[in-house]
Amino acid sequence: MDGARSAKLAGYFRWHRIIWAFGGATERAFLLLSAVTIYVFLPAAFVWFLLSGLRLEFPWEIYVTIGLAFSNMGAFYDVFGIVLYTKDSWGELLRRGHFHPHDKAAGEYLDYLESQGMNGRLPGGTRVGLLYWALFYGLVAGSVVFSFELLPLIGPLTPAAFLVVDAPIVFAFRHIARSRLPIIYGRRDHSGVQLSEPIFRSYR
Repeated sequence: MDGARSAKLAGYFRWHRIIWAFGGATERAFLLLSAVTIYVFLPAAFVWFLLSGLRLEFPWEIYVTIGLAFSNMGAFYDVFGIVLYTKDSWGELLRRGHFHPHDKAAGEYLDYLESQGMNGRLPGGTRVGLLYWALFYGLVAGSVVFSFELLPLIGPLTPAAFLVVDAPIVFAFRHIARSRLPIIYGRRDHSGVQLSEPIFRSYR
């Protein structure tokens, strides 16, 4: 088991090194933002939830509302990940067998980045990635303000009220991603190109 964990950890570090080495300033910035979020911000938030929640320092509605905002990471993760790649980093990972057993789709995506990409990047990916990161952190910050401001007014309905605001925003922005980046969702893009399967199965 320890050997399997070590191999998996080494794989993650190798993946990060390749993205850093073969990416440009944009990809490196996204990689740093992802690393800080996943390895620092989210664990710190979890520890805060655990320690303060056990002592019930705040009403339970606060924790649930903020937790709903953090759960948006699951909806945004695909876009957060895909904008890390250039044709060079994707090609190197493909060469190393990182995408097995989805090598066919990964190869198709590499061809797409080489023929249709903007400087080897997914067209429109950087803008959508920035939008998604701003939205994720904006909703987290908004959930804190929302919960503390509305809790005295509506009490236990606070999480539900936040969800009424949060869910349509997340749904709308996922629609934006699908319309702006159709190729990664297995849909035909503006040039008529379509992959054999959604790229999300490949890049993980």
